[in-house]
Amino acid sequence: MKNSTPFRNVLASSALMLGVLSPAHAVVFTYDGYGGFVPGTQQMAPPATATFQGYTLGTGERGQVSWGTPTGAEGPFGGQSGLEINSNNPNLFVGQSISLGQSINFGYLTHYNEPITQAGGDLNSVKVGYYLRIYADSVLVYSMDFTGSNAFGLNVWETSNTQPCPNSAPAGTALSHNGNTHTSNGNPQSTCDDAFSFGPTSGSSQFSYLGHLYDISFAGFFDQSAPGGSFTPGGTFWSSEEGTDRGYVQLRLNQVPEPGTMALLGLSLLGLRIVQQLRRPVSHLPGPSRLA
Repeated sequence: MKNSTPFRNVLASSALMLGVLSPAHAVVFTYDGYGGFVPGTQQMAPPATATFQGYTLGTGERGQVSWGTPTGAEGPFGGQSGLEINSNNPNLFVGQSISLGQSINFGYLTHYNEPITQAGGDLNSVKVGYYLRIYADSVLVYSMDFTGSNAFGLNVWETSNTQPCPNSAPAGTALSHNGNTHTSNGNPQSTCDDAFSFGPTSGSSQFSYLGHLYDISFAGFFDQSAPGGSFTPGGTFWSSEEGTDRGYVQLRLNQVPEPGTMALLGLSLLGLRIVQQLRRPVSHLPGPSRLA
């Protein structure tokens, strides 16, 4: 075959450029995600109080918080309404594997929505301190502490339960909070549903390892566990009256293509295209006619 050498050279160059896009070996990434409620950060109208309980991190965060004057004794908080981080297990998302391009759970919030009296007071907001650690081949390559001014602000909208609440609102009933609307499908959503949102609802950062750049991002709340689930409008999730519901925060890791590498790859592919054009047969046009 004629002109095969240039063609092979371009193929080899393209393969080399593709190889540059990936690390020399398969990097094993793992992550730790853990945190809790920050005692003393609750916002409530006096004389209402909140009880911080569950596990205690070395930095002081707690795994659970409950509030309100109960009307019964249901649920894990003796009839109070309450919130829980990661099923009250600080190690639930410690040492977990994460693959490039994969959405995984960074953490989740569980609400035990028990009926409480309005006189007992409602929780308006509370801070959540959270910690993220990324390891590559067992080496710590990234850490972020969502604490202090960077702590997640969890906002709570608890509907009044002083009047009997229907088990479910008629289908199509719109419940709104902070501009976020939740439309009842008739079951199990109720006009007494509560809403939760936090800020920031998303974020991203980058780190490098072995000369490669990686992007780490999070978003929430999602209505189902990863992989899957839909991002809830405005980051709000709704908790059904006398029910137990969860909102999930998801994490995603991607490798960032390097501009120089992408440019070289583009040149290689352009060279491959030129060689392909040169290898095509050329149609010979007839010469000029002789004049008599």
